[in-house]
Amino acid sequence: MERTYIYINADCAVKKVACAILFLIMAKAEKRVKTHLSEFRNELNKQMLGLATGSLGLVAALAWNEFVKELINKYLQPLIGGSSGIFSLLIYAVIVTFLAVFVTYSLTKILKKR
Repeated sequence: MERTYIYINADCAVKKVACAILFLIMAKAEKRVKTHLSEFRNELNKQMLGLATGSLGLVAALAWNEFVKELINKYLQPLIGGSSGIFSLLIYAVIVTFLAVFVTYSLTKILKKR
């Protein structure tokens, strides 16, 4: 009976195993990168929406600011006199505070209902 030996090139087998391991590591890393990229996109969208909403809120607040100033200058100052600058500012501050509290309270109630 004749024996047949199969010789395996050790370098070739080690390279194949190393390549297979490297491939698995890269596949896992690629999956993690894709997951993080997806999370980043979602967070970016949330932040952009928040910034856009905040910007529009600022524009609305500035518009209300001008409206209340004009209201006080046109209707209240003639009633209480033109030299009552500090009193006009007090009335303005009270009106703005009232509006801020009212809007915040209303929005809180709306959000709690959801």
